[in-house]
Amino acid sequence: MPADPAAAAARFAAGFEPLIGAVAPGGQGPAVAFADLLSPRDSELMKDPRLVSALTATMREGLRAGTSGGGWDNVSWLGTWDVDLSAIRCPVLLWYGTDDRFAPLPLGRWLAENLPDARLVIRKGEGHFGIMEHLGEMLDALTDPDPAS
Repeated sequence: MPADPAAAAARFAAGFEPLIGAVAPGGQGPAVAFADLLSPRDSELMKDPRLVSALTATMREGLRAGTSGGGWDNVSWLGTWDVDLSAIRCPVLLWYGTDDRFAPLPLGRWLAENLPDARLVIRKGEGHFGIMEHLGEMLDALTDPDPAS
């Protein structure tokens, strides 16, 4: 991969192709598509039809232009970044669940250690899709004029 990140991104992107069909109208949906990666809490959340509907619509929109973004996202965790994280000067809020099987907590800890102004929020027992349940809380934290409070 270090010799050809574009080829690696293309291979990773191909792995996301089945998701397009899974979230298409009449598709099997995200719960089936991600069954092997769901934490116990994620599995609970996938029983909420409103949440699944919102997640499906979000994923459908995210994949509308294709899967290359997902491919490059995976490359970013495996290769050298072309962004100097120490140069990022804006505050960064990181939310991670202890049971996230998509973006495990060590990734969040690494980002928190390498971003100058990062705040890591760890949600015990949460998986990857807790964002759907806690989005309002996350947005409130992002717009809080006094994040230290």
